[in-house]
Amino acid sequence: MMKTILYFLIILYSVMGHSMTYVDNSQNEKIRLPDSIRSGNFDSIEIACVPSTIKSVIRINQDNLQNGYFYKVILEKLKTSPYWNDLINHLNETEMKKVDDLKDLRCAINFLNEREKIFSIYYDKKGKYGAINSTPVVFKGGLYDWVNKNFPNLIN
Repeated sequence: MMKTILYFLIILYSVMGHSMTYVDNSQNEKIRLPDSIRSGNFDSIEIACVPSTIKSVIRINQDNLQNGYFYKVILEKLKTSPYWNDLINHLNETEMKKVDDLKDLRCAINFLNEREKIFSIYYDKKGKYGAINSTPVVFKGGLYDWVNKNFPNLIN
């Protein structure tokens, strides 16, 4: 009996030890925004938000945010606006890595060309987590800082 318990504990330790040290190579993989977005191949953006003061019983995902936003700001003719250069700089400073879990999203930034959506970036209320189209990511700097600087009451 004691021998059986000892074997069971050894097997359990082996299995648990393996599962605790396994690393998924796709997680923490750095990704970049498409060159077309970083170089400015879009003519307008939509910023759709659900403020963090609005409580939800479900986690807000991309579809919920696109269809149930609370505020929406549309910036057209961006290339001739005072926002353009700063926007492109912040896009190029945006760093991100893939993660497994999608967080509660609060802000969608849709990039449009001739009124057609070509790309979307989603953020949580603090701008740390979000998604690039449908891929969950963790962010560092960049575009969220630009939105927060230029439209501070939109997200909060």
